[in-house]
Amino acid sequence: MKSWLENIKMSLRGDQIDYTSEEITKTLIVLSIPLVLEMMLQSIFEIVDIFFIGKLGANATAAVGLVSSIIVLIIGVGLGLGIGSGALVARFIGQKDVESAKKVAIYAIGLTLLCGIPISMLGLFYTEGLLNLMNAQPEVVKEGYWYCKIAIGATPILLLSMVNNSILRGAGDSSLSLRSIAFSNLVNVILDPLLIFGLFFFPKYGLTGAALATLIGRSIGVVYQFYIFRFRPRIRR
Repeated sequence: MKSWLENIKMSLRGDQIDYTSEEITKTLIVLSIPLVLEMMLQSIFEIVDIFFIGKLGANATAAVGLVSSIIVLIIGVGLGLGIGSGALVARFIGQKDVESAKKVAIYAIGLTLLCGIPISMLGLFYTEGLLNLMNAQPEVVKEGYWYCKIAIGATPILLLSMVNNSILRGAGDSSLSLRSIAFSNLVNVILDPLLIFGLFFFPKYGLTGAALATLIGRSIGVVYQFYIFRFRPRIRR
C-alpha cells in the first residue's frame, strides 16, 4: 500500500523515471493517474460553461448545444492527431532518440495547424450557415452567432492543446500535461462569470463571454505547453 501511495505521489509530482526499465505496475500508475485526472478536467470546460450559460435562458443553452455537437467532431480530429503523435514520440523517447522525438513533435504541430486553420476559417466566415445547417431557430442563430464564430474559430488552439498534451504524455510527462489543463480550467472558471455577467470592471458579453473565457483559458494553456517544450529537460536533451 505504501509503495502504491508513493507511486501516486510520483505521478502527480512529475518525477522522471525510465519507463523502459521500471516495473509495469509503477509505470502504469505514474502514467495513468495524471491522464485520468486530465480527462476529467477536459470535461469541466463544457460543464462550467453550461452552468453559467444556463442562467442566460433557453436560446443561449440551445446555441451552446448546437455548437458543442460541432466541437465533438473537431475533438475527434484532435484525438486522432494526438494519438499518432504521442505514439511516435513515445517510441523515439523509449529508444533514447530525443532528436527524432523533437522532429515528430514539430511535424505534429505543423500538421495540427494545417488541419485546424481550414476548420477555423469555416467557423469564422460561415457561422450563420453552420447554425442554419443544424436547423437552428432564428432567435438561436442570433443568440449564438458570436459564440459559434469564436468557438469554431478557435479550432487551432483546441487542437494544439490536445496534440501538445499528447506529445507531453508520449515523452513521459503526464503530470505536466495535467498541469496545463488544470491551468486552463482555472482561468476559464475565473473568467466565465466575469465576462458573461460583467462583474466588477469587466464588460458584460453574455454568451459571447463564455466563448472568450474558454478561448483565453485554452490559449494560456497552449502558451504554457510551448514554455514546457522550450525549457523541460526531457524535451531538450
